[in-house]
Amino acid sequence: MRIQLVTPLLISLLAMPIVQAGEPAPEAQKPAKPATTEKTLEQKIADAKKAGYRIVDREGTTMYCRTRMKTGSRVQKETECLTEAEIEYIGEASRRGLADMARQPPPPQGK
Repeated sequence: MRIQLVTPLLISLLAMPIVQAGEPAPEAQKPAKPATTEKTLEQKIADAKKAGYRIVDREGTTMYCRTRMKTGSRVQKETECLTEAEIEYIGEASRRGLADMARQPPPPQGK
């Protein structure tokens, strides 16, 4: 029983990298990059294309348009065009809705 407890401990110690006293740890050698949440224009365009949107310029405004099947029909299609601000608003509203559902207590269990 004692061997079963000691063996994983020895294996984990042997797997650890050995660092000399004068050398900094490998994590300290790499400069920390600031985490940026802002996406570049190319990333936004690539994400929009992956989601099925195509980029259209209407009167100087960049619109993201997609064609989808009309609800209740297997033949008719409808085109939906949104600005970048509208897409971000819809995404934020979706995230808020999911967070609200996660915070709600579960319904009582009946007997």
